[in-house]
Amino acid sequence: MAVDNVSLRVEPGQVVGLIGPNGAGKTTLIDAVTGFVRPAGGEVVLDGASVNRWSARRRAVAGMGRSFQGLELFETMSVRDNLLTASDRRDALAYLTDLVRPGRGRLGPAAAAAVSDFELAEDLDRRVDELSYGRRRLVAIARAIATEPSVLLLDEPAAGLDPVETEELGRLVRRLADEWGLAVLLVEHDVKLVLDVCDRVAVLDFGRRIAEGEPDVVRHDPLVVAAYLGVPAAEEPSGELAPVEPVAAGPASAPVGVREPVRVGERVPAADPPPRPDGAPLVEARGLSAGYGDLAAVRDLDLVVRPGEVVALLGPNGAGKTTTLLTLAGELAPLAGEVRWLGSTRRAPLHRRVRAGLGFVPEERSVIMSLTAGGNLRLGRGSAAAACEMFPELSPLLRRRAGLLSGGEQQILTLARALAAEPRLLLADELSLGLAPMVVDRLLACVREAADRGVGVLLVEQRARDALDVADRVYVLRQGAVQLEAEAADLAGRFDDLERAYLSGTGAD
Repeated sequence: MAVDNVSLRVEPGQVVGLIGPNGAGKTTLIDAVTGFVRPAGGEVVLDGASVNRWSARRRAVAGMGRSFQGLELFETMSVRDNLLTASDRRDALAYLTDLVRPGRGRLGPAAAAAVSDFELAEDLDRRVDELSYGRRRLVAIARAIATEPSVLLLDEPAAGLDPVETEELGRLVRRLADEWGLAVLLVEHDVKLVLDVCDRVAVLDFGRRIAEGEPDVVRHDPLVVAAYLGVPAAEEPSGELAPVEPVAAGPASAPVGVREPVRVGERVPAADPPPRPDGAPLVEARGLSAGYGDLAAVRDLDLVVRPGEVVALLGPNGAGKTTTLLTLAGELAPLAGEVRWLGSTRRAPLHRRVRAGLGFVPEERSVIMSLTAGGNLRLGRGSAAAACEMFPELSPLLRRRAGLLSGGEQQILTLARALAAEPRLLLADELSLGLAPMVVDRLLACVREAADRGVGVLLVEQRARDALDVADRVYVLRQGAVQLEAEAADLAGRFDDLERAYLSGTGAD
């Protein structure tokens, strides 16, 4: 269940923020409120009336407006025509009149006011695909307002905006509540924007509301810090011993053994680690800007990964971490700057870099559900025997269809396939997403062991505490730029700096 027993109230003249890590259920909640998803239980109330049985269209007519993560604009139409689609009269007579006497429609009062407030007048006759991404975001919000809503739900309106645009957006959202009297629900990955703009903030994690209150209270809530950084709410990085349970390998597999207790916030290196190989960079970014189309999600990034080290790439949702991985892997072309792969700036597609020694584990578990676990391993460049040597718990699962494996087993299968190919560089995106802590420990321990054998690893991870346990160096991104860079061992003792980078948008003092 993506959302479970969540209660939330938004009143006129208020901005309520909704935040949470990846997969927390934020967009699902908006979809349920606006009628795009039918809830399994509970009630949605608009102006005192239950709307559970109402269609999305009826809810919109009654005053519920929303924007979408993907904008959903008519790209080849003008800004004016996009706004007219939302501000046209909706009665049968209006449709009949347009058929008999078609003409250029006039913007309604709400649309006209939005054009004025958002300074879109000069763009009205331009096609949407001619506008910058930031201007398109404004058009999407203006179109939602053109429906004359009493409640406005904004789904990640700051995605892809630079800091200046984000600050202007924050002022605009605040004005919608203060001057227009709208009830605004702001779903946003940019935690700093939410804390700066909202009257109240609710936090979801794994579909449940874990906190709600004024921004300053939520900002320091231990459960919120735990959800974003992976630090247990009842535990601080104090250096005291934390026991780690043995990992069950399965009845037909070889014993995996029990890891020694680890100190919270400290990485315990593998016993007798081999000497580090030559330190020539495997991959390096210099002044890198990358993104999608003309939208830069990462700006002026400098980053390097050498053999035998784990480099953690951390940051809040929407910071540009996955975009960075895709660009380093060759899947995206840089918009500016350069990527050096094995010392060369020549661009090569992902499949060629894989042949040259790149291992890539994407955020989505890349298994073919209809094949057996053994069949999935045979698709890789390594052997099933090598994969099972690293992960003995896979041995009894080789004949089982991947679609019948648990999420943790699927992720183990994905990582095993990548490491069995003996890559020189491993790019891993969110290994821990949706997994139990014991499985996360197992995966990250194997990543550390691979680095100690000489593999360079760039690890994107949402659970910062777990990443610090295995990393050598850390980069923290926010809004596509490096907010903080440090040695992992140093940062493990300075969790306040990491917390500020995630939740306040500031790095170390």
